[in-house]
Amino acid sequence: MQAPNVTPSRIPVGVDGASKILGKSKQTIYHLVHQRLIPCYKNGKKLYFFEDALLSWIESGKKKTMMEIQEEADVWIARRKTPMINYRNNKRK
Repeated sequence: MQAPNVTPSRIPVGVDGASKILGKSKQTIYHLVHQRLIPCYKNGKKLYFFEDALLSWIESGKKKTMMEIQEEADVWIARRKTPMINYRNNKRK
């Protein structure tokens, strides 16, 4: 019988493995699970995690750089000014 073809990142790990991947204590992992903040699976009383899901979870919490925030602000301001100018021009007519 052949073992299923599973990529290494899709092999489930327990709380110990998750704590090593994330660099957090087991207590912190349990706390994140309790708050439903971390992707996990539960089979009976055992918790399972997938490495790729944990890494995606980390990436989803990326903080924006000041440059990214400034670019978003510039785009927002530019988009906001255009309707205001048109509104003011139409009002004067």
